[in-house]
Amino acid sequence: FDQMVDQFNEQVSKVMELSNQVTRLSNASSNVPAMPTGGVDDDLTFEVVMADAGKVFGRKVKALAFEIPTLVWRNASGDEVRHPLCPDTDDNYEFRPDHLIKFLSAHLFGQNLWLHGHTGTGKTTLAEQIASRIGFPTPRMNLDGNIERGDMVGAKELTVLDGHPVTKFVEGIL
Repeated sequence: FDQMVDQFNEQVSKVMELSNQVTRLSNASSNVPAMPTGGVDDDLTFEVVMADAGKVFGRKVKALAFEIPTLVWRNASGDEVRHPLCPDTDDNYEFRPDHLIKFLSAHLFGQNLWLHGHTGTGKTTLAEQIASRIGFPTPRMNLDGNIERGDMVGAKELTVLDGHPVTKFVEGIL
């Protein structure tokens, strides 16, 4: 009898652990960071739509049998549109399943991902092709010796309006 009670308690413990894990995963999947809409077109809005990762990426891999948050953009009229900062989709791009799963797992859990490798190995292309399929705008900034503070946080710029110089603040990428 004691052995049956121990087995029952063990099973209850496993069920509780799995239940907590499902709750944690559900909460993580709904924590999609807010995407900026200002600066390009203030009339754009987005809706978070959960979609099957395998279908989004056209891969029949068992490991992609989970849902990921995607963004559906709409203009002021309510029509579905593509965000201007969302990269173009290359239908011929081939995803390596292991890289795709790691990238999407980080996205799903709201984690940052560090892509490393030599120049020209496809780090940027991987991120752009994933972003293009899930609807995430991807502003690009190369961190080289020519970057300035204003590129990141914004700066005042002189423009000419009706023949007169006008100072206006232009937002940076951050």
